[in-house]
Amino acid sequence: LCLAGVGISTSESFLNTYNLTSIVRDAAALGIVSMGQAVVMIGGGLDIAVGSIVSLTTILAALLMNGSDAMIPAAVMVCLGAGLVVGFLNGFAVVKLKIVPFIATLGMMSVVNGIVLLVAHGPVGSVGKAFRLLSRGYVGPFPAALLIIILVFAAALLVMNKTIFGRHLSATGAGSEVARLAGIRVSGVTFSSYIVSALCAVFAGLYLTSRMGMGDPLVGRGFEVDSIIAVLIGGVPFGGGRGNILGVIAGVFL
Repeated sequence: LCLAGVGISTSESFLNTYNLTSIVRDAAALGIVSMGQAVVMIGGGLDIAVGSIVSLTTILAALLMNGSDAMIPAAVMVCLGAGLVVGFLNGFAVVKLKIVPFIATLGMMSVVNGIVLLVAHGPVGSVGKAFRLLSRGYVGPFPAALLIIILVFAAALLVMNKTIFGRHLSATGAGSEVARLAGIRVSGVTFSSYIVSALCAVFAGLYLTSRMGMGDPLVGRGFEVDSIIAVLIGGVPFGGGRGNILGVIAGVFL
């Protein structure tokens, strides 16, 4: 709010509709990724692979659609499947192989980025007009991106504050051994958190594909760092155990 006040006081165009719409559209992709990152970090983990998943999604979606709206369902399903595989492998490496989350997901990031660059050396593919509405369209007077952010943030708030999974996730981050002795399936909770993070990165990638109108092998670079920073600013510490989704939302817009 303080930064918004500075913007309003120093720039006459800050409250301009175009500027506010641009802020919302820019924040949408990072917001989606950050919600998944928050889930992992609250559970005591870390996901460095999110940016590579975003890039992979844009490449797969744009190549499969190839300008055809009829291919949207198939492209989305393939992207979700790829995200599930990456999330599963991250969870398996952390839970079953006992690899430190930073190392496990860093290695996965390298693998996925390698695959992406093998498939595409530059921007590829295209999307149809209908898919572009996901990022550029309006619902009444409001940009579709704003409604996407609201839905994602509302879902994250609901999951973390009103579900058993959210409570178990916080308990796992606070102390996995204590949580295990309390009857919580720590391995299942941790596994699930990495799958959630990967799927959030896929949704962010689909949004960016819609916005760019094509796939880009480099578009996901930086999301891993930016999402971690947004989550840390939002009050989720390394090591997890606590965190406020509202704070993460503020971190995203900051």
